[in-house]
Amino acid sequence: MVILVANSKAFYEDKELSNKVLSIMKVIKKVSLKKNIGLSEDIVSISYNKAKNFPYDTRTSFQRDYESKKGKDERDIFGKSLIEMAERYKIDYKVVDEIYRKL
Repeated sequence: MVILVANSKAFYEDKELSNKVLSIMKVIKKVSLKKNIGLSEDIVSISYNKAKNFPYDTRTSFQRDYESKKGKDERDIFGKSLIEMAERYKIDYKVVDEIYRKL
């Protein structure tokens, strides 16, 4: 399965990918709660639905960095760091780890 999609809205079209995106967002929210970072109760749905307003072919900053092959991208910030924090707080991060390892 290809994790990087052609555009930022493609995950809405693929149920499995859509569920993974939602799962990752939920891990982020759980970590933020453990770290006492105040996010709104509906942050996951707000964030998930935000991309619906983007032009269909919009690429994420990670996609642009990854495709440029310049070496630096957000993988460690949004993957490795999230895994480490989830592990520290004993939060299930299986889906984050799965995608991080594929990238």
